[in-house]
Amino acid sequence: MAGEPRPVVKVYTVLLDPGRRRHLVWRGEDETTPEGAFHRPLGGHLELGEHSREGAVREIEEELGEKLEDVELLGVLETVFTFRRALGHEVVFVYAATLPDAGVPDAGAWRSDGGAPIWVEWRDVAGAPLPLHPEGLQELVDRWLARPGPHSHS
Repeated sequence: MAGEPRPVVKVYTVLLDPGRRRHLVWRGEDETTPEGAFHRPLGGHLELGEHSREGAVREIEEELGEKLEDVELLGVLETVFTFRRALGHEVVFVYAATLPDAGVPDAGAWRSDGGAPIWVEWRDVAGAPLPLHPEGLQELVDRWLARPGPHSHS
């Protein structure tokens, strides 16, 4: 029925530093949870008619001004969640890429997402005190980094 909330399709990109020990995340706030904050990869909504890979590249260009060349699909996650006491439902295409220079200092930095300020910071690939969303993302990152090849960090 028109006007009813529906699942949304998003694209997120796990952006690794050149040493592949950290990835860049957006720090979100949700005062209704015990943690009060969380991490998620950079990215956003897929546009109508846009392939998910194109959407991932576009979102990073919009948020960081960086043009990604080599992105790899890690998987697709479906998540039903509560954010600020509202029900959410997303299908998320998760990509990964190495970010040669995001211009983000170790302590983090403010960036603009369509004119809205967002705080981005580095997160250790092994985990951090804040929850990482969407659910299942840490497992995708762990599996990807454990595979033999140029992307692994041994």
